[in-house]
Order: sequence, then C-alpha cells, then structure tokens
Amino acid sequence: MPYDCRPPDRSFLLPARYELLQGGWIVGGPDVVLEVVSPRDTSRAKLPFYFDVGVTEVVLVDRETRAVEVLVRDAADFRPVAPDVDGWVRCATLDTELRSEPDPAGGTPLLHVRRVADPARALRLGE
Repeated sequence: MPYDCRPPDRSFLLPARYELLQGGWIVGGPDVVLEVVSPRDTSRAKLPFYFDVGVTEVVLVDRETRAVEVLVRDAADFRPVAPDVDGWVRCATLDTELRSEPDPAGGTPLLHVRRVADPARALRLGE
C-alpha cells in the first residue's frame, strides 16, 4: 500500500531538533502530529508513514465530538495512551493534556488543552 504523505493538520518539532527544518520543510518526521478526524477520514491510514519517519506521538481529535486519542510510538507500532480518571489524555512529548468537555450552553463539545507543568496555562477550543 502506498503511503499517504499529505501533511498532518498540525506538526510539532521540538527545539532540540530544529536542524531538521530546511527550506520551510521538516526533513524527516516531526516529534508530534495532530490530525483532526472527520467522517470517512484517512488519518489512520497515515500511521505507518508517521511511524517510518520517526514521529513520537500522534494526537487524533474527532471534529464532531472533540474526543481525543493520543498514540505513542513503541518498538513496533503506535499504542493508545489511556486517559486518567478525569478523562485527560497526556501527550508527554509536548507536556500537554487534552480532553473533550461538554459545552455548558449545550452546543458542540469543547476541546480543553492544558500544560502538565502549569495547568493554569490552558485553553478551551470551541467556546
């Protein structure tokens, strides 16, 4: 099966690896990619490509429900990171936690993102 090499919705490269930036492109893989998943989406089809280029973590966010899944690289594949008891899913590479929360107004759920080291540094997307 050929790789789907379209870029992710967002990619993150840690400062220690900035030498991979060449001409506005990351030569090799970023540290983390974020994919916004929609119905009939092909984001998961890109996982073998992301693994081969050295991506450490993949963050998948459902466009409709804002459900979050973080996949972390192990020796042979990506494996899911389990949420904690409060529903936070940790992206260790970015020192960040994410979770879906109900909209108090009853609309589309919100995506809450916060720093692990400083939870006060947070934002809710979709408000």
